[in-house]
Amino acid sequence: MTIKNTIFFTCIALLTISCGITKVADICNETPSTTYLVPVRNVNYSQVGSNFLNTPVNHDFDICNEHFAANTTAGHEFILATNEVSDVLGCKLNFTRRWTGNPHKTAFELFPSNATSSIFDYVDVNAPMPNNCSLPGDLTFAMRTCRFDKSNGGTDHFTIMAKSTNYNHFSNPSSKNHPYKHGILHELAHGFGMNHTPNWNATDKQYISTMQGNLEYLSALDVAYLRHKYPESMNDHRNYVASSLTRFDNKKGKFEDQNPSSFYIDADGNLKDCKTNAAPEFFVAWFNTGNIDGESTLCGTNSIFLREKSVSADTIEIKTWKVATMPYLSQDQWKGSVNLTLSNTSNIDFDRDWELVFKVNAWNVLDETTDADNEVTMDVTLKNGSCR
Repeated sequence: MTIKNTIFFTCIALLTISCGITKVADICNETPSTTYLVPVRNVNYSQVGSNFLNTPVNHDFDICNEHFAANTTAGHEFILATNEVSDVLGCKLNFTRRWTGNPHKTAFELFPSNATSSIFDYVDVNAPMPNNCSLPGDLTFAMRTCRFDKSNGGTDHFTIMAKSTNYNHFSNPSSKNHPYKHGILHELAHGFGMNHTPNWNATDKQYISTMQGNLEYLSALDVAYLRHKYPESMNDHRNYVASSLTRFDNKKGKFEDQNPSSFYIDADGNLKDCKTNAAPEFFVAWFNTGNIDGESTLCGTNSIFLREKSVSADTIEIKTWKVATMPYLSQDQWKGSVNLTLSNTSNIDFDRDWELVFKVNAWNVLDETTDADNEVTMDVTLKNGSCR
């Protein structure tokens, strides 16, 4: 059977043990590629980001309760983004979110002279605006971060503002004009000190970062920066993370743009990309954001598969492969075409909704702190016979 319930083998697959499953033995006997494996070391942190927050512990954030309330989708995205930073081990930066008593602010109120917190709100570009943060002249942004309150060489407070004409559907996550976690995460990074990649040292531009935008989880570079700027003690750990970006030849590629969004299974059972009518090609990347190296004696695997989105969660495995042992704070990538012929398609429900999934540590044999960041997904279509 090529379609099955979502079960990933949990046996500790040592290189010399097949766990009784021929496919596991075959995969674990592979020689993993190290072509794109790079440790994130010797970073020029002053160019990645020279700024810093003076109060990184329990940094207060006032959130507009009118448009970004905690029980709205946009408010939830803000919670996810701030949690992503606060949960980094070895970094003392964390945020205290405050909604109570925080109505929507005018553009002038976004930059108070006696600020007591940072602010997340939207700016109405049709209303009067202060001469601050390139306002009112430059309105080319969708979201912008301004460090407006500075002392002791650092930043006391900053404002993240979403432009009203871009983000006018705050509660509608299906709208492209919606402040998603990855966009808020990028702006938070500006607040805690990071610069856009054109300002970086040339050798650091190979690294994936939230500063390139569209990154769902913090990268090895981002975590390295946070630990450098805001260090604190931590327990030794590993954490494997799926990336929603790739960085081949120093060029950004988004998961949903580079990978096929529509598939069909032809009469011979071959999986095809609707766009090319050929074997689908995939691009993926991943990280170890921990502070210790991976386990070289274990067979770590990644997987690409299609998953049916209802309660049955049936899957069609596309590719599972053995990955190279990852040093601490490192990134790796893979790209290639996959020729897949399914032996039995009668159990596939083509009328249901499907998603493409990239999962790291797919068999769960590698020791890590959390698996909450092990998947990135995108909605896809799956047709029978052709894409028509």
